[in-house]
Amino acid sequence: MAGSYTKRGNSYRLRFTYKGKTYSKTIKLNKGQKIERELDKFVEEIKDGNNISSNINFIIFAQKWLDDYVRPNLRERTVQGYKDYLNLRLIPYFGNMNLSDIQLYDIQKFVNSLSSTLSSETIRKYRNCLSCIFNYAVKWNFLKFNPCNGVIVPKGLDTSVKPVFLTKDEVKQLLICLNKEELKYQIIVRLALQCGLRRSEILALTWKAIDFNNCTISIFQATSTIKGIGTIVSGTKNESSIRTIHVKKEILDLIKKLPKENELIFGYIHNDTVTKWFNKFLKKYNLKHMRFHDLRHTHATLLIANGIDMKTVSSRLGHSNISTTMNIYTHVLSENDKKASEVI
Repeated sequence: MAGSYTKRGNSYRLRFTYKGKTYSKTIKLNKGQKIERELDKFVEEIKDGNNISSNINFIIFAQKWLDDYVRPNLRERTVQGYKDYLNLRLIPYFGNMNLSDIQLYDIQKFVNSLSSTLSSETIRKYRNCLSCIFNYAVKWNFLKFNPCNGVIVPKGLDTSVKPVFLTKDEVKQLLICLNKEELKYQIIVRLALQCGLRRSEILALTWKAIDFNNCTISIFQATSTIKGIGTIVSGTKNESSIRTIHVKKEILDLIKKLPKENELIFGYIHNDTVTKWFNKFLKKYNLKHMRFHDLRHTHATLLIANGIDMKTVSSRLGHSNISTTMNIYTHVLSENDKKASEVI
């Protein structure tokens, strides 16, 4: 009989050595169970658990996961993100290890090593990528369990960027300067500032998305930049980003002046092209330094400051839930609360 057992009071200690490793397990027998049968089952579990993944290492399985799950089912931008995680850190760390040899402690040690160079959010993304890989290893019977279960994400670097918000006067000044610029950039900035659209959503707008009669714009896709491919147009960031918002007629009147040379209103413009132009624009007129995305933040801030309810703001921005909006714009809510305390 393979393996051995030792009786300890009401319990039995099972032991089995396989491929140089000794496994043990303590059990209590229920009525009708025989220790010999339980030992045989224990031995078979050890053999199965080792054999199903003993011939495949992490790098080979990760490629299989990319080919058989990620590429057929996920957006190209997500595919690129997973490939970056693998190539930058996961494969260099786990590449030649067998799947069955990677334990919770190995993964915890890995994520801990990232805490001095990455933010907690980025570390969490690496952990989630690993967990997704191991989930499919379990689903496809390469592993018995996911070793990521129980991994704790450590506190990383504080890499948060504080949003910049324009005041009403600063917005007026920006718009005055903007009127001197090329028409397409006037519209791009206004769509971010006055409508709260993301840069990627603006550049993916089609003529069909504009309802000139009802003064609305429908957002249902976005641009992204993929290494080796370039700029592509695909679905929005998430389902909540699909929305229809009302727009000032003056913005739509400007859009009407653009030539209809392409299905996309602004043609195929690289995301970074807009960012570079915007930075030059701010310097040219000595305006407050800010990211292009801060135009969207300014839009939301001014809406809240002017009493627009949080549900409407959240829906207009395309956030997945109101709590996301509230977490981002707590400073405005705090100011409003301060004003409320002085009303009565």
